[in-house]
Amino acid sequence: MLITKFIIRNRTKSISSIGEIKMKDYSNWKAEFDYENDSPWIEPTRPWLKHKYAAVPKQPKTIKYDPIPLHEFIKLQARKCLNNVCAYYKPKDKNYTYRDLIYYSDKIANALFDLGISKGDSVGLYTHNTPEFIFCFVGILSTGAAAVPINPLLKKSDVVHITKESGNMKAIFVHEKLFGEVKKGLDEVDYQKIIVIGKSNAPHGTISFGDFIKDKAAKAPDVDIDPMEDLAVLLFTGGTMGLPKGVMLTHNNLISIIVPSSITGQLYWEKLLRFPFSRCAIHTD
Repeated sequence: MLITKFIIRNRTKSISSIGEIKMKDYSNWKAEFDYENDSPWIEPTRPWLKHKYAAVPKQPKTIKYDPIPLHEFIKLQARKCLNNVCAYYKPKDKNYTYRDLIYYSDKIANALFDLGISKGDSVGLYTHNTPEFIFCFVGILSTGAAAVPINPLLKKSDVVHITKESGNMKAIFVHEKLFGEVKKGLDEVDYQKIIVIGKSNAPHGTISFGDFIKDKAAKAPDVDIDPMEDLAVLLFTGGTMGLPKGVMLTHNNLISIIVPSSITGQLYWEKLLRFPFSRCAIHTD
C-alpha cells in the first residue's frame, strides 16, 4: 500500500471580462514528488509504516499537484509519445497510436457537443473491449459530461435501470452485438442519439460510429471544468445485493488514483498511462 499524502493546490477559474469561458492551459502541468518531507497527517508510530518502502524503496512521501481534468491529463501524457502504440485490437489486427487517441476522442467530443451534450449530462458506453471504448471515454469527458460504462454482460432490465438512474443520458454508444438489449428497452427510455459501434449500416433510428464522427473536426470544445467538483464517471455496482447503484467520481477522484499508481510496483510515471478501468491500460513501449 502506498502511504503518501496528496496536496491539491487551489486554482481560480479563468473567465474573461466579457464573461466568456477561456480554456485553461495544462501544457505545463506536472506533479511534484517530495522524497524528503512526510505529510503532517502521517502518524509515524503506525506499525505498517515500517514496511511502506519495502515494495518500492524510492517513493515520494508527498505529492503536490494542481487540479486537472482527467481527459487533459490523458492527452498531456499522450502528447509525449504520439507515435507509440496506444492499443492493439486483435480482431482487426490493428494498432492505434496515442496520436489516434487524441484525434478520435476530439472528433467524438465535437460530435457530442454538436448534439448539445454538456456538463450535467451523461453518456452511456455499452460495449465490449474495443479501441472505441477508450476513444469515446476520453471524448465524453472532453464535453464536460460524465461517462457511464455499462457492463457488456448486463441485459435489458439492468441497462434500462442504469440509464434511468444516470439522469440526463442523452446518448449511448453501443456495440453492434449488444444493440438488441438496448432495442428491447426503447419503450422505457428515450435516447436522443444511439451510436452503434461496429456496423457500417446502422439499424433504423440509430447512427453508425463512423457516420457519427464523419466530417467532424478533430477539435474538442472549450469547456470549463472544475476537477474537484465536476463528475467524470458514474460507475454502477454489480447489483449482487439488489439493483446496481451508481458511484459518482469526480475528475480529481480518478487523478488521485492514477498519480500514485504510476509510481508503485511496475507502474512507472513515464512508462504507463493508466485509465480508471482495467480494460483500458495503455502501454507506451
